[in-house]
Amino acid sequence: MNILTPDEQRTLHQRFKQNDLYRQWSPILSMLQRQYGEADAQTLWHLAERLTGRLRNETSYREHEIAPIYSELLADGLMFDKTVRTNEQAQRTATTVMCILLTMLMNAVEKGHEGESFANEPMCMAIMDILSGDAYFQSLMDLFFRRKTGYDGLPVVIAPHNPMMEETSYESMDEVSKEEIKQMVRTVMGHTEGLKGQFKKYWEAWEPLWRDICADNQFLLLLKKNDPRKNDWGMNQKMVCNVVGMFNEKTKLCIRISNLNNDLCKKNIRSYISNHADYDGTNTAFNREQHDKIMQMIEKKILSVKEN
Repeated sequence: MNILTPDEQRTLHQRFKQNDLYRQWSPILSMLQRQYGEADAQTLWHLAERLTGRLRNETSYREHEIAPIYSELLADGLMFDKTVRTNEQAQRTATTVMCILLTMLMNAVEKGHEGESFANEPMCMAIMDILSGDAYFQSLMDLFFRRKTGYDGLPVVIAPHNPMMEETSYESMDEVSKEEIKQMVRTVMGHTEGLKGQFKKYWEAWEPLWRDICADNQFLLLLKKNDPRKNDWGMNQKMVCNVVGMFNEKTKLCIRISNLNNDLCKKNIRSYISNHADYDGTNTAFNREQHDKIMQMIEKKILSVKEN
């Protein structure tokens, strides 16, 4: 498990704090960090969000993904950034993330319908089945539900939201987060403006695509990494080149890789463009799941251009 850097924590905290459920959990998670050396609130919340994305991609029997997810959390929690941890610490981390995930799934219930069945119920039941005998699970959930008043002295109100539906969009973000996305997109557009003539009519999809990419928390953090280290873009050059290659493939423009390279950079970066699915190598910034997600984003933007 990789702990977010202080800069990454600040970036995501700005986004997360707009969420009612995060604000309910944040003081509890911060307390766990202080008292038990637990991961920071942003790392845990970000991990839970990624798990909802994994569950969202399952088209059937989502509840049967819960047990494998918990097992993976137990294994991942044995090490924080190369620091070995005990089984007890790993179990506490895994249980904490599952508690967050459970409340995210439960939050799909609309007010006044608490006694009715709902779509996420099988996943909730699977989590409670695994953790029903866990005293730490019970105490953590008690802490969550006992917190009735916020720091403002007002009663806690958590707006219903179903994480199995579409992810948070750019339009729903606060102005600080929007401005950060705008700056990142402007930087990407500046480094890729030479592709306008190559992409032709699909160029109109390029900027909206990057706005969607930067609205995704995991991709924003990935884009901020300086990869490869010796590049002068001040961002993840490899990731941008990967997306260029994917975009070229999906649009079926069949642009020569050497031409794309020349319009992007004087250095040889052809392998990043052509080997965007090099999961076992060093040419891609993405894992398979992330690669598939970017491909879906590209398909959506390309379709919108064709329909106009």
